[in-house]
Amino acid sequence: MLDQGEWTAGEISRAVHIPQKEVYAHLGHIMKSLRGDFRMVPAECLACGFKFSKRKSVQSPSRCPLCKNEHIKDPAYFRRATGTGKKEQADRESGETQ
Repeated sequence: MLDQGEWTAGEISRAVHIPQKEVYAHLGHIMKSLRGDFRMVPAECLACGFKFSKRKSVQSPSRCPLCKNEHIKDPAYFRRATGTGKKEQADRESGETQ
């Protein structure tokens, strides 16, 4: 599912018919399993544009630390396409295969 683009926790919840709170628990496990392949588009304050780029938690923040507004765009999650790392890119450029 995460291979097919960016998904918010709410979208995942609706797609697999489980509560959103359970999605966060599963995302924590997925993040550990996928290690470097798990990616998260950070949450963003809709009032001032602050991006929560340093946030490691998969859950959406409750409010903005700058303007204190609670209108927050949820983070989105996806799986990085395999074979896009620096080593794989260097291998492709040099014509090497495994």
